[in-house]
Amino acid sequence: MARAKKFTRPTKPPSRLPLHEGILKHYLLEFTPLFENWQESGNFPQSILLTGTKGNRKEDFAHYLCQWLNCHVSSPKLNFSPESETFNLFGEEPNVSKMKNPTPCGVCPECKRALGNNWIDVINIRPESAVEGRAGLIRIDALVPIQSTLGFGPSEAPFKIILIEKCETMTTQAANALLKTLEEPMKDWIFILTASDTTRVPSTIMSRCQRFNSAPLSVALTKSILIRDGVEEEKANLIAHLSSGNLDKAADMAEGDYWNHRQNIAAVLSNSNSAANTLIEFAGKNVAHLNQIIDQLELIVKDGLLLVTNQDHSNTQPHLVNKDLETSINKFIKSSKKHQTSLFWFDRFRDIQEIRHKIHAPLNRKILSQELIIPWLSLQEGQR
Repeated sequence: MARAKKFTRPTKPPSRLPLHEGILKHYLLEFTPLFENWQESGNFPQSILLTGTKGNRKEDFAHYLCQWLNCHVSSPKLNFSPESETFNLFGEEPNVSKMKNPTPCGVCPECKRALGNNWIDVINIRPESAVEGRAGLIRIDALVPIQSTLGFGPSEAPFKIILIEKCETMTTQAANALLKTLEEPMKDWIFILTASDTTRVPSTIMSRCQRFNSAPLSVALTKSILIRDGVEEEKANLIAHLSSGNLDKAADMAEGDYWNHRQNIAAVLSNSNSAANTLIEFAGKNVAHLNQIIDQLELIVKDGLLLVTNQDHSNTQPHLVNKDLETSINKFIKSSKKHQTSLFWFDRFRDIQEIRHKIHAPLNRKILSQELIIPWLSLQEGQR
């Protein structure tokens, strides 16, 4: 049997383009009808908000959308004639007469800039670097490039595009500054915003954008990407189910530390105090570690509830996500009458939600970790 190559986290290229073929296909299934409509009408929403679950690569698709909008073939604003000075500067013009369901041509000046991440008429704003596992913020200083170009249209492309990734991380000052620009948008300017948590996007900004929700990536697509990056098939299949279409989470799961602590979680289900202490120490170090344990326990709670509520239907086997921990979860349920009630599992779910709410507060993370993990340890036999 051929030895599987060691997994290495893929490094992000200088440009997010071209998109992975499977990810592009995933998005085009939803967006092709919209693309066709925008091309036929020659109109495009001036402000759009791409939403969806974390890690589903909507930010990458937003870059593709910028390329599509400014490509000299696919742009809905096809105001470049054969006599266009812009085309003549860069050689032969792509054939715009064969415009049935076009994708970006990849050869015009704007496509080359997009593929090389050398945008001229695209301003890309991202959160500042994350600190201790917390998402970075978009502060008002990041919007200076927008303010400094007000009053100017695109230099060479069909549109001037403002791409703001993870817009829910904007500070109040930054959101207010953006709102002023959205209220009176410039001609030929387009705003593309992305967000995973729309509850954190100000309603005033939401109301001025046309929203498009993107679906999570499929298990099959996530699995194929993991295998391509060196994860063995069986492990990739399990991770694809556990990650729920989140490629960032899937990459974290593929690393060694995740599986070491997953074994500790299995040991906690067997009432191991030493494993519980190890997890508490790990989760108490930083927010990223605590989130990793929370995510795993949340999936176990979902499986536990399925098993407990299915007890009266022994002929049907529920579909569990944690296939590798199925035996441990079943033993845990049988170890105590308390574990065989839905109330126990709802209490654990409540614990998880409360700790998620507290996680970024100035609280001792080790204490939060104890509150999360200790309730999973079984009571002594006489106390059950």
